[in-house]
Amino acid sequence: MLNTKELLKDTQGNALFLILIAVALFAALSYAVTQSGRGGGGIDREQAAITAAEMTQYAASLRTAAMRMTITGVNEDALDFDPTDDSSSSPADNDFSNDVFMTEGGGVIEQQPPGNSGVTAYGYLDATAAGNNGWYVWDLGTNGQGTGREVLVVADDLDANVCREINRGLGLDPEPVVQATAVVVDPDAAPSTAPADGGNNATFGAQEGEPFACIRHGGASGNLVYYHVLAEQ
Repeated sequence: MLNTKELLKDTQGNALFLILIAVALFAALSYAVTQSGRGGGGIDREQAAITAAEMTQYAASLRTAAMRMTITGVNEDALDFDPTDDSSSSPADNDFSNDVFMTEGGGVIEQQPPGNSGVTAYGYLDATAAGNNGWYVWDLGTNGQGTGREVLVVADDLDANVCREINRGLGLDPEPVVQATAVVVDPDAAPSTAPADGGNNATFGAQEGEPFACIRHGGASGNLVYYHVLAEQ
């Protein structure tokens, strides 16, 4: 039969053993958390995946709206991404059936990029550019000048980890393909003339035939840009 001193000794030994186990588990957990946060710069992978999903879901909702609008008779060239009521314009435009962000049109609620994405604002590249100017995705639809312009939403200057997660979520290689020539992604600036080849300023040619991807454009040190075709021609 154990006396009080022996019982106390055993209890203290068990307590010390449990404390050592707890310390080891805490150290292992701390190491795992530290490792999971390493992703080559930028936000960690878990947060990047959430941000990527938010951005691709928004783009998908725009694409769905654009498809619905074109099916009901709106021409791809007429899709309008100006969220303001333009009935006060001269002449007045009271037909909102081609407005993606109006209830009478696409009915999409305009969103801003997630704060941790690195992107200041989405760019909506329409197909209304004059002459041969416009944006193309090479080998998607028609490559002809003027008739092959796509309608796209773009997110420029992405966080690297978000870019990888976008590609991963879209079933592409996570590492962005590098396009040597930069793409004009400013909707307020006229795109460069786009002849029928994959290496000009207004063509997304790095991922030929892909309606959506995150690429690095402008060479190895260029920006990361996510493009998503809303209507192809």
